[in-house]
Amino acid sequence: MRYVLMLFFFLLFIGQSIGQGISIIKETFDNNNIGRIAYSNKMNKDSIDYGFENGKFIYENFSRKNGSIRWVTYNYGLSSAANTSYKASLVQLSGLDNYGYGIVFNAENWENSITFSVSANGYYIIVYRIAGITTNLSNGWVKSSLIKTGFNVINDLAVEKKGKNYEFFVNGVSVKSAMINLNKFTPNFGILSNGGMKVALESFEINQWLDRPDLVGFIKPGYSPMILFPVASRPIPTISKKPESFRVVDNKFRGFYGIKDKEGYRIVDPVFKSVYIEDDFLIAGLEKAYSTGVYDLKGNTIIQPIMKSIAATKFKGAMYFICETENGFRGLIDQHGKTILPLIYSYLDVISDGYLYAKQYNGWGVIDLSGIPQFTPGIFDDNQEFEKKSFRNPVLAKNGKVPVKAKPGDGGKMGLMDFKGNWALLPKYLTLSNADTNQYYIASIVKPGDSKRLVYGVIDQTGKEIIPFKYSTIYSAGKNYVVAEGDDPFENDLIKTNDLNQTDSWNKFLEGMYIKENRKWGLLGPKAEVLIPLNDANNILVSSDPNILNIEQRKKDGELRELKFYSLFDMSKRLMTNLSNYDGFIFDSARLAGKPKQVYRLLFPSFNLGLLNIAKSQKWGYVDKSGKVAIPFEYDFASAFGTNGTALVKKGAEWFYINTAGKRIPDAEASEAILEKLLPPVRPGT
Repeated sequence: MRYVLMLFFFLLFIGQSIGQGISIIKETFDNNNIGRIAYSNKMNKDSIDYGFENGKFIYENFSRKNGSIRWVTYNYGLSSAANTSYKASLVQLSGLDNYGYGIVFNAENWENSITFSVSANGYYIIVYRIAGITTNLSNGWVKSSLIKTGFNVINDLAVEKKGKNYEFFVNGVSVKSAMINLNKFTPNFGILSNGGMKVALESFEINQWLDRPDLVGFIKPGYSPMILFPVASRPIPTISKKPESFRVVDNKFRGFYGIKDKEGYRIVDPVFKSVYIEDDFLIAGLEKAYSTGVYDLKGNTIIQPIMKSIAATKFKGAMYFICETENGFRGLIDQHGKTILPLIYSYLDVISDGYLYAKQYNGWGVIDLSGIPQFTPGIFDDNQEFEKKSFRNPVLAKNGKVPVKAKPGDGGKMGLMDFKGNWALLPKYLTLSNADTNQYYIASIVKPGDSKRLVYGVIDQTGKEIIPFKYSTIYSAGKNYVVAEGDDPFENDLIKTNDLNQTDSWNKFLEGMYIKENRKWGLLGPKAEVLIPLNDANNILVSSDPNILNIEQRKKDGELRELKFYSLFDMSKRLMTNLSNYDGFIFDSARLAGKPKQVYRLLFPSFNLGLLNIAKSQKWGYVDKSGKVAIPFEYDFASAFGTNGTALVKKGAEWFYINTAGKRIPDAEASEAILEKLLPPVRPGT
């Protein structure tokens, strides 16, 4: 007998809440939205043919040698740590009735696989292979009255894996249970047949679940809260007035995260390596790999903790979660744990206008929430950018258009494509951002006279130029645009070549720490009106208040030291607050003598929480956005305010914390170094 193995890999993951588990895939072949290859119905000598046709997945083995087993498998987004069930409805369409057809899974190769087959004359056989050693679990072919005989009848084959125990079912009845100690878990599943046979999958599904998918560390009656760290004497309410994460650090400098409620009481112990809250949902992952899940703040599991990573996206008031599986594919699950889009995508962006930018196995495209492609995947290109970046800015659809990159044969530049696959704006830009609040796009072209650099401008959806292409930097600030003129000393305006690698980027970053910024900066309105004229401001930054810009200018004093002077610009009132009468800032290590260790606050002027830390006559204080003194100039040093609403100040030799009212706060309530050694208390009575 000659065995030929045909492996074709493709991910399909459709998660659906089933009890406490996740339906990895539930495919009925009602449509071909996922883009399966079509069955060609062409016989080739000693070959196979397979694909989607008329609501079935057809598989035909044209081998002329009876008993020549072949199969096709697809790679699914399975967790190696979870329990798994496989179920398939199969039918034999033609061929011999005394040879097997069925399912294959954990199929790394022929030497490492599990097969479960039936025959049209009423037999079944179960075989597994580990490192080429074959074990016949069923002791050969077994005659069974459970099997429906003949052609064009459906037989259901199912397998349930719990740890190392496998149970096999024929048409819903268990026929065999055995321990199988695999060398490796392989997330493959497929259909097999013997020579001269044509068979089909009518439907199949794969489910996964954990024995205990509970939210680890959730504090509830009967649970013993963590006592590995000292407990704070009292709760500290959150600044946001909502539940927040907290962090504690052990003596090995490892950080662990938990959750506290808005009043500062601990509701989840710090047992996670990553955690964040979106609305009323907690996305958390343990220190072990592939353990990220979604929970509500009552401790209920929404998405089982078997994912590599999960990102939240919101649409029409509902939360959705982009889940990435152990082997890197993505899909979309809603806030009830129901899968909206199968995890078949190599990449999936956030929801915008009801659409998602995605990469299927056959190329890049845009899909709607039912998975229907809005234009044929593969008609534009993003592979090079996808491979170069571990972090990507979202690509968002807007007004029926999406910025995409043309294929190399079409020039390889960017334009706007509509959902019919036509260019709404021809691809002639090196870069093209998402539509901003003005429905404009920031784009770039090659700099005239310098083929190695690009320049940025702003265009509308028709390509009309709103802001001319002459700036090395443009970024939006509300409805306005911060612009910089002159070559970027950090070389972010260089046209990137294919050989630019991560080491080059890191070296440029390190070099940039010592590069001086000498460009002219300004602010333009949505119609290119000048709000802040281009001048020798060395930087313009958006602050924690989206309407306030922090303007930094550098000048040299008599000792040729570089001092930083600040102004604030209120975009809502188009009002400049000039703070040039305050001291120019220079980093002075002597003033930081005695500063608490492991406390990293913004040590330069920065407008946060409505206040700017600044000095006058060598004393530090705080002013508001109008320049009015909010906290007196009585400190020898003062940091910017942090997100926790406190700032670190120095008076004489003493360092301590204050709040935005200028009131002193106990160190235990404000110091990051202290807080990271303390657990928030548990609510009494819990």
